[in-house]
Amino acid sequence: MNLKLAPIYISLTLLGTVQAQEWPSCGTVDEFPGNEWIQSDAHALGWDIGQLQYAEDVFSDMESVGVMVVHRGRLVASWGDVDEKYANASMRKALIHSVVGNAIEAGHFSLDNTLAELDIQETTAPLTDIERSATVSDILRSRSGIFHSALFEIGGWKNIRMDLEQSDFDPNPGDFWIYNNWDFNVIGAILEQQSGEKIGDLFNRQIALKVDMQDFEISDVGYMTQSDFTEKVMDNVSDFPAYDFKTSVRDLARYGLIYLNCGKWNGEQVIPNDWVKQSIDGPAISEGAPEDFQDWFSGMGSYGYLQWIEKPGKQKYFRDQTITSPWYYGSGYRGHFYMVWPALDLVIAHQVSNWGGNSLIGQVGRRLFGSPTVEDWELSHLLHQIILAHPEGEAAFQPNESGTAEVADDADVEQKVIVR
Repeated sequence: MNLKLAPIYISLTLLGTVQAQEWPSCGTVDEFPGNEWIQSDAHALGWDIGQLQYAEDVFSDMESVGVMVVHRGRLVASWGDVDEKYANASMRKALIHSVVGNAIEAGHFSLDNTLAELDIQETTAPLTDIERSATVSDILRSRSGIFHSALFEIGGWKNIRMDLEQSDFDPNPGDFWIYNNWDFNVIGAILEQQSGEKIGDLFNRQIALKVDMQDFEISDVGYMTQSDFTEKVMDNVSDFPAYDFKTSVRDLARYGLIYLNCGKWNGEQVIPNDWVKQSIDGPAISEGAPEDFQDWFSGMGSYGYLQWIEKPGKQKYFRDQTITSPWYYGSGYRGHFYMVWPALDLVIAHQVSNWGGNSLIGQVGRRLFGSPTVEDWELSHLLHQIILAHPEGEAAFQPNESGTAEVADDADVEQKVIVR
């Protein structure tokens, strides 16, 4: 990517002046947490304490387990249970992103390597030559065009891919985005195959230990294979296991802080700077979608390398979040997020309880009795209230006709899809 040609976005400051914001960009981090997070004086940092209290009240009415707000590396707010670890579903893709970037930097494989070159093949329903021409770049952007069965997948996107497979649409690799657990699982397999190490060992050595994560253990990375009972029940068949992570809110906040600082932690480049910047820009999800599906894919935002992206003036998923500068996030079903606003020097980490994890008992229990869930409109409302307390406050938002920054309620925000 030629960063000199990166688009320029406009952000408003509290004083009403206009500043050019290059994208992709890094934020500003003044300090890093040590072994423990230390609560800062939010008022002294310029935060609106009354508005921040209102945001906490909003949080208390949600099914969230915990949230942390970090500004320039300083802990502004910590609500709920931030030290308990939970299986965080699709957050696994964003968490593997860091060690994938390190593996590419180390020369274990490249973005241009094809599946054929990496000797990737399925035993059942073997991949075609065209499918095996998909590159690592296609896989990371979820644009492989491969509709093979994938592990750790139910409903939602699985059904949409089946509909597409039965239609006349026949994409080449790179043409079309669709949320694809096959792609996400195979990048884990490529990483382990080419590096010679397990994901948990890589993440622990390259990330967790270097940023003093307080709760992560190697055993927090697990795997599901096609022999698992739940995969058999879902009729999921693939040679490539699905990896999964358990993390705490406070460790997710550290992870987001690495990205806010473009991969650097306390002077050490933990993740390559260019890898972070390259990954947080990408095409709109609707780009290349078949005509019959255009309406469905519009309003889903953009997707880079394992990162969701929201750009002003573009199609966005959180359409009511009228932030005037780009931001990005990693996410997992039911309300697992870390979110990064470079122009605001802001990181927010949020999780919900996922009791039982991905065990058979846990999955069956949640099916029978439900599970705490934070809807996207609820999360968006919470984020809006937190950002209004930020020193740049309302100036961070595009004002509406009345000149104020408002957020849509649940009646105005469509829930598009369920992902696991």
